[in-house]
Amino acid sequence: MLCILLYYMCIIKSTLLFVFCVSFAFSQDIVATVKVDATLIQNLEKQIFEDMEQNIKQFVNNRKWTTDKFGTAEKIKMNILVKLTDQVSLGKYKGSVQIQSSRPIFNTSYETIMLNFLDRDFNIDYQQFQTIEFNDNTYITNLGSILAFYAYVVLALDYDSFSKLGGNIYLDKALQTLNNAQQKGDGAWETNSGQNSRYWFFENLNSPQFKDFREATYLYHRLGFDTMQKNAKDGKAEESRAKMLDAISLLKKCNDVRPSSTLLRTYFNTKETELVSIFQEASSIEKARIYELLRVMDPTNLDKYEKLK
Repeated sequence: MLCILLYYMCIIKSTLLFVFCVSFAFSQDIVATVKVDATLIQNLEKQIFEDMEQNIKQFVNNRKWTTDKFGTAEKIKMNILVKLTDQVSLGKYKGSVQIQSSRPIFNTSYETIMLNFLDRDFNIDYQQFQTIEFNDNTYITNLGSILAFYAYVVLALDYDSFSKLGGNIYLDKALQTLNNAQQKGDGAWETNSGQNSRYWFFENLNSPQFKDFREATYLYHRLGFDTMQKNAKDGKAEESRAKMLDAISLLKKCNDVRPSSTLLRTYFNTKETELVSIFQEASSIEKARIYELLRVMDPTNLDKYEKLK
């Protein structure tokens, strides 16, 4: 009798463990890889930064950021590179954080970069074994606010790419995080921060003047890029490129209103290689049109666009 009881207890434990693992797998929205580079800071225990790296990873990956369920292949990939340059005082550090996210293109193994932004004002307090805290309704720590802010931005861009203005709810959450952080956070949350700060990047993204940017995100990725594989097999790749070209034309409207904005500079620094690759196969008319658009909006990368002439 005892053997039978132990047998059923083992089955119950195994079942509960399986349910927990499945539940955890579907509770994640974001799968982040994290690297903390503190090689410029001398005379500090390496373990502190290894702990920080693991803590950031757990904070982003273990939190439920949305109400949707994500399959394994649907989870949003995010790369976080923290580079600490100085210990200002005990437990206070400054440096930079680079945020990158990507999304797969339908029916291919290719992943397109959605965001690649370098935030040069990464100022945090951190003690070893500290729990990273965040609350949507109030400011707690700069580290928690920065990580949550970029998680919401990454979600907004991803959702925008699958449905027109689909990221609204996450832009609202990012805005709430920014507003809360302005009360006690560092200067990068403020209007008087530099033009390449997280404030101005988000101000652009959330501005009605850049609504065309968000609509272009959907047009470029969902109606253009996601249809490319099928259309290419049917000999209609030009239909997908036409949608993508229309998307870049929408960006021109943004550029006409706010030339050289932080958002558009970030976008083209992320997409310039991809754009050249896609339109190298286009007709001479399409190449001429995309080249002219890129020449005006992104003169910094003009040498790369010469391949399209």
